[in-house]
Amino acid sequence: MPFMNKNMKKVYDQYKDLPGFFIISYTSDPGNDSASRLKAYADSLQVDTNHWWFLTGRKDSLYKLARNSYKLDDPKKQPSKYR
Repeated sequence: MPFMNKNMKKVYDQYKDLPGFFIISYTSDPGNDSASRLKAYADSLQVDTNHWWFLTGRKDSLYKLARNSYKLDDPKKQPSKYR
């Protein structure tokens, strides 16, 4: 299990029963991660997909979301003073 999802699983386990709680995870590999593959991954984590959503989409849309909504970008494109 990837390191971040291992930590997110701890958060999920602690808060999953709270009303209105959910986690959204976006694939970083949309070329390989189909909806069915993400569902299988969610099942392997033994999580309720009503409380933890695993999403995929077009690569350009996911990258635009990361850059504009979450203010994330490819670290290789950042000026060296930010690395």
